Amino acid sequence: MVNTQRAVWLSYALTTIFNCNLSLLVLFIPLYGLFLGVSLPSIGLLIAIPGFLQLCITLICGGLIDKWGEKTGYLLTYSFGVMAAVIFNFTNDFTLLAVAQVCNGLGRAFFWTSSQSYASR
Repeated sequence: MVNTQRAVWLSYALTTIFNCNLSLLVLFIPLYGLFLGVSLPSIGLLIAIPGFLQLCITLICGGLIDKWGEKTGYLLTYSFGVMAAVIFNFTNDFTLLAVAQVCNGLGRAFFWTSSQSYASR
């Protein structure tokens, strides 16, 4: 298999895995918030944090990915993902859930910027 074909299939696999994990988080965050007794408006805020943060910071991430490269962007994506997972595992209040969602939003912004930059080449 040619390196370009391998890179395409690895890129597809990475995007599929990332989207499956993201879909699970989108499903489990509100349920976990309900389990913890968080109010419905606060759960709405928890759901909105990563998307809003991704919209606000994507342009900054684009400049950083151009400067540092896609590999660094992927490393940052999974570093923020691991931080979010650790926080989710040890949280029992709204504030830490919000911090974990901020990490999740930063990871999303770096992932989409890195993957789109890589795919365009």
